Amino acid sequence: MLQLYALFITLAIEGPIVFAGFFRRHSLKKSLVLAYIPTLLSHPFLWMASSSISSSKYYYWSITGLEILVVLVEGLILKFISKENISYCLVLSFLANAVSTLLGLALWEIFS
Repeated sequence: MLQLYALFITLAIEGPIVFAGFFRRHSLKKSLVLAYIPTLLSHPFLWMASSSISSSKYYYWSITGLEILVVLVEGLILKFISKENISYCLVLSFLANAVSTLLGLALWEIFS
C-alpha cells in the first residue's frame, strides 16, 4: 500500500473519532486541528519504521510497540494543543489508534 493511501485511510478513521472527542469542548476549527494534526505529524515516522520491519517474523509485536509510541506522542500533541487533561488525551489517542490499527491490519491482510 502506498503511504499516501494509508495516510488518507488513517485520517478517515482517526479524524472523526478525535473530532468527536473534542467538538463539545472546543471550537469547530480547533477540533479539526486536534482531529488531524497529530496523525499528520506522526504517520510519516510510523510508516518509515513499519516499512523496515514488514518482513520480520515479529511484525505484529513490532507494530504493537510502534503503535504504543504513536499513542503516547499523539496524546502529548493533543494535550499540548487542547490543554485538556493528559488522561483524556491519551484515552482518546488510544481509541483512535486502536481502531485504525485493527482496521489497517485487516486491510493489509485482505489486500496483500
